[in-house]
Amino acid sequence: MDPFRVRNTPNNAPPPLLLLPFSFGVSSLTLLHILKEQMSSQRARTGRTGYELLVVWVDDSGVSGDDSRSVRKKEVFKNLEPHFSGEGLGITFKSVLLEDIYTYSQPQGASTPPAQGTNLEKLRALISSLPSPSSKQDILTTLLTRLLTLLALMHASPAILFSHSTTRLAEKTLSETAKGRGYSVPWSTSDCTIPLPPAPPLPPQSSQYQLQTIYPLRDLLKKELHTYLSLTPSLQSLYTLFPTSTSTSLPQSLIPTAAAKDTSIDSLMHQYFSQMEQTYPSIVANVVKTIGRVPAPTHPFTSAEVSAEVERSAPNCAICGFPIDMDEAEVWGEEDQDVKKLSVGVLTELGVGVEELCGGCRRSLEGAKEGAGVKWPW
Repeated sequence: MDPFRVRNTPNNAPPPLLLLPFSFGVSSLTLLHILKEQMSSQRARTGRTGYELLVVWVDDSGVSGDDSRSVRKKEVFKNLEPHFSGEGLGITFKSVLLEDIYTYSQPQGASTPPAQGTNLEKLRALISSLPSPSSKQDILTTLLTRLLTLLALMHASPAILFSHSTTRLAEKTLSETAKGRGYSVPWSTSDCTIPLPPAPPLPPQSSQYQLQTIYPLRDLLKKELHTYLSLTPSLQSLYTLFPTSTSTSLPQSLIPTAAAKDTSIDSLMHQYFSQMEQTYPSIVANVVKTIGRVPAPTHPFTSAEVSAEVERSAPNCAICGFPIDMDEAEVWGEEDQDVKKLSVGVLTELGVGVEELCGGCRRSLEGAKEGAGVKWPW
C-alpha cells in the first residue's frame, strides 16, 4: 500500500485503520493532534475521512516497576478519548500490557500450551537473564515493536504511524548501528514495507497482506514540536497532565545518569542528540538524511514466501524480525564463537540458533544467564 493513498480512499471502500503508538511524549501528542485536525477537515469537506485511527498505548509497568506512573497514565489515556474522538471521526483508543505479547504472538487457533507461569513472570525472567542495561533496553524495545506489529496485523491495519521526530530518528540510527544492526537501519527508520512476524495472526483472505511503517514527523526536530505545542493552548494543557517521561523502560534502579559507567546505548544517544539539536540542528538532520539515502527493499522476506524468494532475499532475524546481513559472519566470526560459548544455554531455551540472529540480537544475548526459565514470545 502506498502510504499516501490514505488521502484518496475510494468512496465505495471502507477507510483503512491506521495504528498510532502513543508514548505520552510531545511527538505522539502532536501527531495525534495534527491527524485529528486533518480528519476533521476531510469530514467537513467530503462528509467522510480518508482513514481511521487506532491509538495504542503499551503499558510496560510490569517490568519498569513504576506502578504510580502507570496509574496516572491510565487516567490520562482514558481522558484523551473524549477529547480526540468526540466528533465521531473514527479515532479509537486501546491500551495493552507489554507482557501480553506472549498471548498476541500465538497463531490464531493454536492450542494453548501447558501453564508455565504468567505472561508477566515470563517477561521478567527474560529481562532479568540479560547482562546489561543496554541489552535489557534493546530487547524491551524489540518486544514493543513486535507487539505493535502484531496489533496492526490483528486489526488488518495497512500501516503503523510512528511519531518519531528527526531527533529521535537520529538517535535510533546511531544506536542501532552501534548495537550491530547497521544493515537493518533502513527498515527501522524509513517509510517502507516491513518484515512480518514468523506466524502472523492473519485472516485467511489476507495472504498477500503487507504492513508499512510511516514517519510523518521525520522532517521536524523535537524542539520544533515543543514550539508547536507551546503555540497550541489545548495541547499545552493536555501535556501538563502527562507524567514526566523517561527515555527507557528499565526499572528506576537501572536508569543511568549521564556519567554512569553502565549507561545504555539508547540512553547515551538520547542524551547526546537532545543537546546536539539545540546547537547543531543541521548535523542532527544530516544523520537522518544520510540514512534516508539507503533505500530499504520494498518487499523483504517473510515466512509466507516461496523458496525462490528465500534464495533471493536475506532471512530475517528470529528475535527482532529485521533482515540479517549475510556477510556478517566474516566480520564478526570471532565474536560469534564467544556468543555460542556464553549463550548456548539461553539460545536452547529460546529455541533459536546463532545463525538465526542478526548481529545486534547476538550482542544483546551475549552473556545472558541460562536456567532462568526464559521463554521467548514466538
